[in-house]
Amino acid sequence: MIAWPVLVNEEIRGQLVDRVVARSGRLQLLRGPAGVGKTTLAAAVGTQLEAAGFGILPIVGVQELSAIPLAALTPLLALAGDDADEPVAERLRRLFSYVASAGTRQVLMIDDGPMLDDITASTVYQLVRVYGVRAVMTARTEHDITGPLARMLNEGLVETVELAGLRVEDARTIVQHALGGAVEPDSLKRLTDAAGGNPLFLRELVLAAMEKDAVTPGPLGLVVNMGDMPAGLRDGIVERFGNLDPEDRRLCELIALAAPLEQGALGGRDTIIRLERTALVHRDATGSVSLAHPLFAECLIESMSSAVSNERRIEAAAVVRKRGGDQARFKANFILMRTTEPPTAHELLWAAGYAHSIDDHALAVIFADLSITMERTSAALLIRAIALSSRGRLDEADAAFAEARDAATAPDDLARFASRYGYHAWIRRQRPREALAIGVEILAQLPDSPARDVLAVDVEKWRFLAGETANAGTAPDALNGDDAVAAVSAVIRELMAAVVASELVRIKSAIDRGRPLLDGAREAIPHAGRVLDFTEFLAIALDGRFDDAVDFAEERRRDPFVESAGGWGYGLAIIALTGGRVVEALDLATLAVEQLRWRDFTGMFSTTVAIQANAAIQLQLEPLADQLLESISDAVEVDTQAFLMCAEARAWRFAIHGDADAAAAVVRDAVRHGIDRRYHAIACMTAYVAVRLRRAAAVIDLMHEIGELSEGGMVAAMIAHAEAAVAGDAGALMIAADALAVAGIPTGAVDAARHAAGLFRAAGSDDEARRALLHAAAWAQGLSGVRPAGPGDETFDLTEREWTVALAAAGRDRSREIADRLGVSIRTVDNHLRNVYRKLGVTGRDELRAQLADVVRAR
Repeated sequence: MIAWPVLVNEEIRGQLVDRVVARSGRLQLLRGPAGVGKTTLAAAVGTQLEAAGFGILPIVGVQELSAIPLAALTPLLALAGDDADEPVAERLRRLFSYVASAGTRQVLMIDDGPMLDDITASTVYQLVRVYGVRAVMTARTEHDITGPLARMLNEGLVETVELAGLRVEDARTIVQHALGGAVEPDSLKRLTDAAGGNPLFLRELVLAAMEKDAVTPGPLGLVVNMGDMPAGLRDGIVERFGNLDPEDRRLCELIALAAPLEQGALGGRDTIIRLERTALVHRDATGSVSLAHPLFAECLIESMSSAVSNERRIEAAAVVRKRGGDQARFKANFILMRTTEPPTAHELLWAAGYAHSIDDHALAVIFADLSITMERTSAALLIRAIALSSRGRLDEADAAFAEARDAATAPDDLARFASRYGYHAWIRRQRPREALAIGVEILAQLPDSPARDVLAVDVEKWRFLAGETANAGTAPDALNGDDAVAAVSAVIRELMAAVVASELVRIKSAIDRGRPLLDGAREAIPHAGRVLDFTEFLAIALDGRFDDAVDFAEERRRDPFVESAGGWGYGLAIIALTGGRVVEALDLATLAVEQLRWRDFTGMFSTTVAIQANAAIQLQLEPLADQLLESISDAVEVDTQAFLMCAEARAWRFAIHGDADAAAAVVRDAVRHGIDRRYHAIACMTAYVAVRLRRAAAVIDLMHEIGELSEGGMVAAMIAHAEAAVAGDAGALMIAADALAVAGIPTGAVDAARHAAGLFRAAGSDDEARRALLHAAAWAQGLSGVRPAGPGDETFDLTEREWTVALAAAGRDRSREIADRLGVSIRTVDNHLRNVYRKLGVTGRDELRAQLADVVRAR
């Protein structure tokens, strides 16, 4: 048996410990469903409190002992020298005396509080209310809090924490630690969906899969085939529903099949409320009803006989259909698949397309397969191939596309095949030239039609990506036509060209045209909305608003299972790399690569690997960088973004080994290549590597060329730095440094300010040099990776914590305030300040404030 990892939410634990320490005479209540981790969290809180000098007084509620007076207090009474033959009153008197003599640094740790017998519950009330004892108590959501414990609630002596389910990132950590390796995203999603955030259920599902040898290696990580629900887990759930009367069970079965449902669709309001109180069903904030846990639904559905299942499914589908709309239509088709009244081939084909449009590609394959068994059509074969491609089952997808092409005899079917296969070849297989060849071949065979218009736009897109034209151009007939799919495809093609060229006005115009058309193109181009969102993010970054861009991306990447998760990781990684947070960039890119192997909707995989390599070089992890660069050597030939990023990695390698001139030569050649293919924004970022290496003269002409063709604050800030560096203008370098810092590129601000300091020092302006160096040192906090240095560069050797203390003190914060904020002692703060005074050559706070006045204002 493996040692199952235990993961505690450190934020909640810290908050609970702080509350317990801060307030005596209070009970901290942890509520949540069975298995959610209440007892584990409470134990972790107890361990930390014990380390801080508190005495832990354990009390455990057990249902079987709830009718026996003082049963739960037995361990505590033993501490007080209990004599079981004495009257209850005398035993309690001795306990109260023991607690009073032990002082207030005692904490009652009560597990399953509602299971306490009445006398024990009254004792807890007295200890908290009268003696001021601190307490932490767990309680299941389904257990009512009554009697003396309820009195504490009513008297305001209880602070409640409702424990949410396990976060996906925590579940990933636990499962991968337990299995000893990365788990493929689809398996991880199935596990987390089934567990519903419950750590106990997650443990049972994983251990059951391991016992059945159902964990196998796969191309994207370990594959976990869950199979049947573990017997122990199933039996426990069945027992919870076993005592329901027939009508209540029928209602639960309907909810299991059709949830979420509005309460009005079910009737029986009193029944729903009663079932909710027993924690069998759950109503969300909108009033929609579902069973309290996903495994409850699975278990109920499995336990129905064939006849009951058929009857209940038909009934549930009718209830769902009454809601109206595509989502209800899809749900009803899904429910009816296993009945005596299955959907028609047409409905199954529609459902396959809808499933693909909402990124449920596994269901899309199932619906398409069922449709094909009824009627073998080109459309059904094509949607099956698309869904297999989206799932990463590429060899199967290749074969399925071949079948779809053989069946595509009508011109529109051929056009749709070429568009979808081209996407597969470009994104999944990383072969844009193959996509182009197929598109050109089939386009030549087609008469005019909306489907041909879509393919024509796609062909121009692939021509652009394959580097066969310097400008993707526009297609007014597609952009202005009535067909939403053709128009959206043209918008996407235009955005691709506008983003890499950093044409912000054009980007905004295309996004504004595209968004109203998305619904009409959702089935054919399900990723279109994500492309527009991602392009908007890039436009914000190109405008020199990196912080806003990060907020935009973080808001949209919270769910790690959305198709675009890897794309957002790529975007955040390139911002972190450009900003000088190289360790963070490597971490972000590594996760993004894992996600992009699973789902890549815009062909960013190779570029993201190149970001990994770039970061690895800057962190002097050369063997890792070499391995990464080798893995994408073929893709670099046709992927201009990856080509430029790899060139940056090669340039940094030369710089690290002391040859900045060779680095600048590599950069110049790459930038020229990028400009020729209209990748202006990325080319400017590559050129900026030479600027940071004090070789701005090698690329200034190319940067001016980019500036004439591009828009946005990022390009402008980088060019301003290059111009000031070439001119040797210290004042202009400081202005550029401020602009770079505001844009979210602190690493450039540091380089510009240090360059300026050297120029100021050479001109005899020591005060200005010192001011520049202080700014540089402040901007450098939190950065990592290579720090290029020029002749005579100076630095202040302050640690990040010393800078934090120095800036706070310069901002007139007192030592106590700084200590409270940092969670350290006043003495530690004063020690940091003494180091700061010595390193900066000042004698106290007044001089420190004067030295850092400009820095504090800038921040």
